[in-house]
Amino acid sequence: MATKQDVFDLCKSLYLKSVNNVKAMAVEIAKIAEKDGIDIDPKAVAGEFDVVLQYSLLQVAVADFELDADEIIFIRDLTEFGDFVNYCSSEKFKLTWEMLYNASINDVRKLLKSLEDIIKDLSGRFVRIFAICDAATEYNFVSDLENNLNTIITGLSLMDGDQTSDEKEVQTVIMSAVRQIKKLKKQ
Repeated sequence: MATKQDVFDLCKSLYLKSVNNVKAMAVEIAKIAEKDGIDIDPKAVAGEFDVVLQYSLLQVAVADFELDADEIIFIRDLTEFGDFVNYCSSEKFKLTWEMLYNASINDVRKLLKSLEDIIKDLSGRFVRIFAICDAATEYNFVSDLENNLNTIITGLSLMDGDQTSDEKEVQTVIMSAVRQIKKLKKQ
């Protein structure tokens, strides 16, 4: 049977494949946009992807009304270019992963709900970039992204022992973004 570390390592490798595809696509779009005087930073796009992914993983983690230390560590350590708590922090309010872990589950759920529209908006740029680039290639990158994200979500769900039906059924922002990519790709 796989250990939690084995599950995390697999998810980390799938994350790296996904974020590297997002970055590579942003590089290609940046080259085109630069000709029109538009500046697109591929690392910033990857950072936005990371924030949306961490937010979505938190949605999954709290769906069963539990937030386990291993789930927090998984979410915190998975990404490399962006960080949800840093994104949410300001000079007046400093959010930390420890604060999320120590907060009541209802407070975490309220926080996520209050930020949902902001995170959906944040996902917009990587959705457009991914959809444009994926539509221009024969290879179906969005299918890989969807499979990788589903495995990552399942991996996170296993961090607290088992995947509940609530964790399986939660509608995350990141999977909504995948559906948007598919829709845009067909246009």
